[in-house]
Amino acid sequence: MRAWIDAAQDRSEILIGWLQLGAVIVFATLYALSPKTAPDGAGFQPAALAIAVYAIFTVLRLAIARARPTLEQALADAAAAEDMSRLLAPEVLAQVTESEARVAVGKGETREAVVLFLDIRDFT
Repeated sequence: MRAWIDAAQDRSEILIGWLQLGAVIVFATLYALSPKTAPDGAGFQPAALAIAVYAIFTVLRLAIARARPTLEQALADAAAAEDMSRLLAPEVLAQVTESEARVAVGKGETREAVVLFLDIRDFT
């Protein structure tokens, strides 16, 4: 359920970003077509500056919203690889992390393994 909510939130972030970009385009078009009230020699145009800043932040919002799931997946993969490095041999870890196949419960190989449990007297 949590994954579904996160996916819906990601989609809505992108949709809102596109709507904001559409609003910026409409406001920029209206500003370009409207008569200007500032004198011709005035160098500072606050409305144009505000529209430009809003457009920049909207494009950044869209870029971040599109890149966030990839970044989160990369961070989760790195954390999983770090956790597995404490339990697996480096060769096995390299085989798992460099594989194109996704690791999933019940989708692995069955192999025989030897496990040694050792209790050293007065160690703990």
